[in-house]
Amino acid sequence: LLPIPLNESCFISFNQLSIEEKKNIVNNLLRNNRSPIMLFHILKILTYIDDQEFVAKKTEEFIPALMSDNGKEIIQSTLIIVNWVYGMLSQELQAFRGLHADKLLLYSWLLASKIVGCFIDCRISFDWVNNYFSNLHSNVPNNIFTMGIDTDISMPNNLSVEHMLLSGFIYAGDTVARFNNQTLLNKLIIGVIDGEEFLKPHFLRDLSLAPNLINSFFKNIQYAQISAILPEKAHYFSDDTIMENILFSIVKLETDYLDVKAWQQLYAITNDFLTDRIDRLRLISLFEKVNYIELISQNPKWGILSVRLVLSYLKHQNHPNLLKTLEKTVDNMIQKLSNILTDSSLDKHLTEQEFFLLFCEIIRDITILKAEQEKPDYFFSTITKLFKHNPSSIPYLKPLIVRLYLELPLDQCVHAFSVLNTIRALE
Repeated sequence: LLPIPLNESCFISFNQLSIEEKKNIVNNLLRNNRSPIMLFHILKILTYIDDQEFVAKKTEEFIPALMSDNGKEIIQSTLIIVNWVYGMLSQELQAFRGLHADKLLLYSWLLASKIVGCFIDCRISFDWVNNYFSNLHSNVPNNIFTMGIDTDISMPNNLSVEHMLLSGFIYAGDTVARFNNQTLLNKLIIGVIDGEEFLKPHFLRDLSLAPNLINSFFKNIQYAQISAILPEKAHYFSDDTIMENILFSIVKLETDYLDVKAWQQLYAITNDFLTDRIDRLRLISLFEKVNYIELISQNPKWGILSVRLVLSYLKHQNHPNLLKTLEKTVDNMIQKLSNILTDSSLDKHLTEQEFFLLFCEIIRDITILKAEQEKPDYFFSTITKLFKHNPSSIPYLKPLIVRLYLELPLDQCVHAFSVLNTIRALE
């Protein structure tokens, strides 16, 4: 029930059984749980059963089922439930609070797989499951101003339905490689518009540098492994292709940092993991020359996301001068924000509320990079400045501040209380 490759010793023992015993084990496992993670393990186990008819029957049942609309909805539910369980275990259940992050992740995936398996057995609508669990919220984490494990490959925010499917199929190996419907498998990663193929957006993101605390098989998506099951499309994942796309974006930005499409491509490919692939001095030189206020004025959405991209880089590469530059940028933006938002039309996909929430995320990103003793004071004092200079942001961010006041530890919630007093004076 965990997204972790089975130990080789399991297969050594399994191989000592008769074919009938092996088939009985598979059928018993399926009676106990039919969650997506279990099915990936079953597909892997099938490679060790020398009964072609049995293997073909199960493979032709499981792969199309996992890739069907219902199968994808079940996988989406799994991700949502893992996220909810992780929040519950880490924040609301006292017995689990002291556990290391890797143990919390393991428990979260285990419990989520059990829950999903029960829902499948009970034939519960996964449309309802998705809606219900998406609207459940755990408490604000105590470590909201620390980096945490958000960038880990096994955290639901780094996964998509397609990523889970592809990494699960790669883990299954030969069983999937022998599946006789290559066209169906290709649809996992390739979309088609007007006859032109394109790589689905999630797979543009280079996750090869993401941490993998629990050694899950989600990090299997690399050129060598993909070649085994998708030989025709594996070239999309080669290091040369990834580097070509990254360098293409960087060269364009070095020429014109207002090139929104170049920011979009760089953000899509790298996000939190723009580290070892590009020369550090080259990146710093690019990031330092950007006028972020000008970029945000031209395109509020991608201007904000470009700042977040740079801050995500700083989480892995210490550079105090660049951090100070971004702090000054935020201060200047706060003072000029009303003009920026008046002079520029917000992107049709970004409301004023979404803009202020993203801006708040930038303040949090900077807070995470500050010295421990400065963190709460920096975050809440900067939010206070934002409210004083831009009262229009209060209706959008006040619910967040109230929640922080109610749920953060006492030494941090006193700062939130001070902000609430400011809000009362301004309203």
